[in-house]
Amino acid sequence: DYSGETIQVWNQTTDPGDDFLTLKNLPDIKQKYKGLFITLQKRLSNNWQMSSSFVISKAYGAATSDDQLGQGSFSGINDPNELINNSGYEGLLQSDRTYMFKLQGSYFLPYDFSISASLMVQSGRPIARTVYVEDMDQGPFSVLAEPRGSNWRLDSWNVLDLRIEKAFKFSGRFGLKIAADIFNLLNSDTMIETLTTRGLAEGFMAPARIIPPRRVQLVARLTF
Repeated sequence: DYSGETIQVWNQTTDPGDDFLTLKNLPDIKQKYKGLFITLQKRLSNNWQMSSSFVISKAYGAATSDDQLGQGSFSGINDPNELINNSGYEGLLQSDRTYMFKLQGSYFLPYDFSISASLMVQSGRPIARTVYVEDMDQGPFSVLAEPRGSNWRLDSWNVLDLRIEKAFKFSGRFGLKIAADIFNLLNSDTMIETLTTRGLAEGFMAPARIIPPRRVQLVARLTF
């Protein structure tokens, strides 16, 4: 690749048409998660309530080489090249987040108004360079150029959501609630997915997806 490193890959020497299925547990496919959870909660009193959580964690092991899959999934091995820089506990899973903080709260105002907010802050996803290999008997494939998270991680990001609600009470059991939900209030535009293939140099680490921009949702709910 462009760093000058050499990566050894494996070519299938038998006719791909003669493949046969073998089911077995491979010792190199391992995953592990370690985490510390801290939670605080303030129950509803004096017209307000709040809950928060802070997580420090590490998720590591073998996973699919596709960095766009977020949960560290691994359905099986069809090619030994899938284990290159991706066996045992070499790298992090796509779902690894070093830290994650959540804060939610609501306050009940006079005249049946209420306001609530939700804040999420978390570290970015670990990624790895991938190399696309062609002209192999088993067909083209991608391999990891390094264990995931060893050199690259996307930026941390935060999202703040806000809801403002007004309740109307009618005679009997009927009521109406009208609310405005503002998602991504601060209009954060952090990149959350990127191109990792070492093909064209100008395409590497180009944004593939960012946090959706600020948007407003109006809600009306009739209760009876």
